[in-house]
Amino acid sequence: MIKIVPGNINSGKTRRMIELYRELGGAGFVSVKHIEGGILHGYDLLKLGTNLKIPFARYRELTSKGWKEAFTYGPFSFSRDGLEAGIGILRQAMEDGISPLFIDEIGPLELEGLGFHDIFEEIVKSGMDAIIACRELLIDEVIRHFGIAEWKVLREEP
Repeated sequence: MIKIVPGNINSGKTRRMIELYRELGGAGFVSVKHIEGGILHGYDLLKLGTNLKIPFARYRELTSKGWKEAFTYGPFSFSRDGLEAGIGILRQAMEDGISPLFIDEIGPLELEGLGFHDIFEEIVKSGMDAIIACRELLIDEVIRHFGIAEWKVLREEP
């Protein structure tokens, strides 16, 4: 089953994903803000259960020397190394039979075939349990696009 943590940008999806990981265990990553000198530079992947932060997305004008770009989307450059690391985290967990798998997030990139599209498609086809963050307005589109048969939206109780 695919469980969906819904919300808009900066609404607490990542915080909720971390809480669920602490409660349920599993494997995967969340996306955390990368701030330098009080300025948002982009996002890192935080491997759950560790303190490992992997550079993932940076504002294009703030990429550093040695940054290997996989693609750009909007104002961001996405790291090839970061993308490969995120896929590797999920693939290793799948091979080890660890469940649920956490992905923060499945959104516009994946709906355009970018980001974690292919590995998420594999997860859905495998029938493994996963918990994903997803923007509220994209939930129905993500369900349709990936052909998700069993899902549950995890709304926080008021």
